[in-house]
Amino acid sequence: MTDERSLYDQFSDLIGHPTHVKLRNGTYTYGILYCIDPETDHVALLCPSGHESMSYNMNVVFAHNIYDIEKWGHEDMNISTLAALQQKLKEGLNSIE
Repeated sequence: MTDERSLYDQFSDLIGHPTHVKLRNGTYTYGILYCIDPETDHVALLCPSGHESMSYNMNVVFAHNIYDIEKWGHEDMNISTLAALQQKLKEGLNSIE
């Protein structure tokens, strides 16, 4: 990736959406893009842990390891967005009360 703009400037519109982050070593990591630090360009992803349907881990990817970020999935795939996860959490908390 040769674009001189920061990762934040290029990809902040993807925050809250499922994304693939391509690393400089050619591998990918994926998850819901939680935030991009505007100072350092480090990226935080909510990654499914695979153990439970609502179980996620937070992964931080340092900017110098990132080659590209792209939106992952399409409308007919059942991939949660951050807004959908927040709604499920609210529903779960309301059912406890």
